[in-house]
Amino acid sequence: MLIHESIVETYLGASGSGEQYAEPISLDCYVEDEPRLIRDQTGAEVVSSTTVIYDLDEVTVDALRVQSLVTVFGRTSTVLTVGRGDTAGQYNAVEHLEVTLL
Repeated sequence: MLIHESIVETYLGASGSGEQYAEPISLDCYVEDEPRLIRDQTGAEVVSSTTVIYDLDEVTVDALRVQSLVTVFGRTSTVLTVGRGDTAGQYNAVEHLEVTLL
């Protein structure tokens, strides 16, 4: 159940003028605002402050890449990891993206 809303600014890369992001888009999501220890893309252990779940029917994997900015509950954070969840039809759950935020 996606009961929250987020604003996503997809990371486009760096240029001579700094980090570049796409125009903000609003996406429905489910937010777990709880710290947890994860590994980032380099393998380093970091504490993620928030996990955000998105329905794959509503968002593409490309829209939520590492280093994108996500705003939930009025706080803007950087995406640390993006993982695809697939329940293989079990538990009446949907395929989803699980995004961890710094």
